[in-house]
Amino acid sequence: MTQIERIAAIRKSIRQACKKAGIKALSVRNGAGTAWGWLAIWADDGCCFTDAEKAVLQSLGISYGGNYANMSPEEVRRRMG
Repeated sequence: MTQIERIAAIRKSIRQACKKAGIKALSVRNGAGTAWGWLAIWADDGCCFTDAEKAVLQSLGISYGGNYANMSPEEVRRRMG
């Protein structure tokens, strides 16, 4: 599985969890340039994660800050094999 395929699978699982929770999907993007391979997750409004968005991230075991969460390339590989 390539890094792009791993990121796509994680993005899909986040979107499915958001849909199940009844919230709009979070923004999930692959980093660019020297950050390529890092997965960036942003709050829907770009401001702060709502309680529902935090619950989705927690249910998936993803740590987050105020409006942003990320995963290193190593973490992406560890999660997806």
